Amino acid sequence: TTGCSGNDKGGGGGGGGGSSDGGTMTNVIVTNAAQLGHGQLIITENCTSTTGTLTATACDSYVSPSGNYTWTTSNTYMDTIPNSTGCDSVITVNLTINTADNGISQTGPLTLSATASGATYQWIDCNSGLIMSGESAQTFTATANGSYSVIVTENGCTSESICLSITEVGLIENDFGAKFLVYPNPTAGKLSLSLGDIQSEVTVTVTNALGQVVISQKHENTESIAIEINGATGYYMVDVLSSNGKHALVRVLKK
Repeated sequence: TTGCSGNDKGGGGGGGGGSSDGGTMTNVIVTNAAQLGHGQLIITENCTSTTGTLTATACDSYVSPSGNYTWTTSNTYMDTIPNSTGCDSVITVNLTINTADNGISQTGPLTLSATASGATYQWIDCNSGLIMSGESAQTFTATANGSYSVIVTENGCTSESICLSITEVGLIENDFGAKFLVYPNPTAGKLSLSLGDIQSEVTVTVTNALGQVVISQKHENTESIAIEINGATGYYMVDVLSSNGKHALVRVLKK
């Protein structure tokens, strides 16, 4: 049985006991050699406790040298690991935890803004997961309805924000409320209209850039409508009118 004892943190006596003088402990090894025809054999070895100081900087969290702790705030911590002589090495860790502020807000119908100032930014299309080329300013103005986030690099750390939705690209008029959606915009032709609530009767009229009616439909007792624009690429106006007087007008780009 082997053990260290003394004033080292977490240490304790071994199978044969131990002693300490200052920073030196006695490592006692006891072997019962009776089967070899001898008495009890006692061998002693000395081990020395040590101390050390570590200065560390990390993003968000830091795992202690022993692996027993995870620290998430800047502070001075103590940790203990075995040293080369088998005794305790008590380490003082001066820790600095840095973070990147990944706050995000909607500052206009089509505009999102990162909270952090003076950082590095990269805007992301959450629907595709792709980086948006050229979108690296603190603010972002959407040209298409969708869901967007921003990756912020600050204080040597990188963090991504939550995703926020932009739903009013092309929206000129809307009496249906915040749940009214026309998507995707731009579109390859197929459009989904979400009215927010069930409407008893809805008329949908789509006109092209020349003012020509390309779609005219009536729908009853529905809160969602699917249409398809089969005309040429370009801008179209989608006019939605309910029997109770609610009206919405959306400009849609067909790619």
